[in-house]
Amino acid sequence: MNTGTMMLHCKAKPCSYDELRWLDPSHAKPLTPTHKPMPHYIMRNHVVSSLQKLGKFEVVKEELGISHKGKRCFGLMSLKEKNIQMYEDYCLIYAWRNANDFAFKAKVGTGSKVFVCDNMALVSEWEVGAKHTLNVHNNIVSRLDTLNESLEKQGK
Repeated sequence: MNTGTMMLHCKAKPCSYDELRWLDPSHAKPLTPTHKPMPHYIMRNHVVSSLQKLGKFEVVKEELGISHKGKRCFGLMSLKEKNIQMYEDYCLIYAWRNANDFAFKAKVGTGSKVFVCDNMALVSEWEVGAKHTLNVHNNIVSRLDTLNESLEKQGK
């Protein structure tokens, strides 16, 4: 059972993590003095790092996509709990998006059913986000950590 969906239909293309790391740096160039864009691979790394802090999940599948000449990126991660035999047709899904062109704030969503699209739609059971301003990195990391800790306490 697939519980996460990533749709590519608006001239987006799938990409690998290595391709994200080597995107032209101009995709994260500030557009105003207060705009603090975040390279897409760093946004993805924030999600993975926050999950690693819990120490109980591993990414078993990852899909990534880019659009708008590399200015927008989105991803979907399927997670399994380490050392626990779960149903083969169930996994926890994390989806994220990052837009360095003022279109949308950085956002992460999770749940048992998640949808992310190259038009930057993201639908999930739980979501956190942060605007691309001075503290975007600290804000997204602290909000992700809080989300993950609250989900762990709930036994999700």
